[in-house]
Amino acid sequence: AFLSKMVKLSFLIPVYKVEKYIARCIDSILSQKYANIEILLGIDGSPDRSAEVCIAYAQQYDFIYVFNNKNMGAGAERNFLLDHAKGDFVWFVDADDMLPEGAVEKVIEVIEKKPSLEIIAMGFKRFGDLDNYGSLEFATPKEKMISGKEYLLKQPFCGYLWNKVFNRMFLFEHGVKMNPNLVNQEDNLFNLYAILPCEKMLLTSIYGYDYFQGNTLSTLHNRSIESVERNVNDTLLAQKEIQEIIRSISDVELKKRIIELLNLNVAGFLFSMFQTRYPIEKIKIALEQLKRMQLYPTRFSFNRKSNIFLCGANIEWIYLCLCRLHGAKRL
Repeated sequence: AFLSKMVKLSFLIPVYKVEKYIARCIDSILSQKYANIEILLGIDGSPDRSAEVCIAYAQQYDFIYVFNNKNMGAGAERNFLLDHAKGDFVWFVDADDMLPEGAVEKVIEVIEKKPSLEIIAMGFKRFGDLDNYGSLEFATPKEKMISGKEYLLKQPFCGYLWNKVFNRMFLFEHGVKMNPNLVNQEDNLFNLYAILPCEKMLLTSIYGYDYFQGNTLSTLHNRSIESVERNVNDTLLAQKEIQEIIRSISDVELKKRIIELLNLNVAGFLFSMFQTRYPIEKIKIALEQLKRMQLYPTRFSFNRKSNIFLCGANIEWIYLCLCRLHGAKRL
């Protein structure tokens, strides 16, 4: 039985090199027991058969819309889809992921009880090619309504976009958009811009999303030097933008917390350059940029593991030696 058709939900899905996975993703939405939805698919200049698969679905279902754009990048593509969405709430979904059974029903139930909600946060599971599922992450055992400020101060920050459902008018009223110039890190920033002004954020125990770990074509798994370099540059740009956000915050407690989140982000960035065997000369350039932004050496955060790593990584010659030993490529 379908729930009432009051609340309209828009699924926004950028599509690029996912011909193996996109049908599975769309089917997982179509199998939900809720009818008042629309699915917006943005074909981002994808060179494979993804577009054909999407068009076939759009011909079959009048609530599926396909937009053909040319290599806008994930951030700009999501902005485009958000501009074209008609739903009361929007849900950003990655084309190689899936929705578990009953997820939409549970989200709608929550919205119908509290229609003025601005953000609904859910739990998710990671899964691989053999359908081996991990444990439920970021689910809140006891449902909790909090403000964005409370979330940032008291909860572990989850930078993923797809485990949240956003009130579309709330995003519009606060001008929350993706940074169109970023391919990586754009979801982190979007979350920050949305959560800061939020007054009604509901943390739930809903198992709402399946996050696929096996797509070797995704930007996350692309380890070519060009891709890693793009990720490094995007991360530095995002960190500059977070510094601007920090400067605009007058609340002392909140400012301190966002600074700690930024420090944690920088520590993760240093670790990822070490891990991906990024060329030493390019690591040196990135460190110089961090120094100019006064982010290196990096201050400690609330994360113990990160602080232990920084004890070594904050001493430049030790960090570069570690990178060399790990097999960083020379240019």
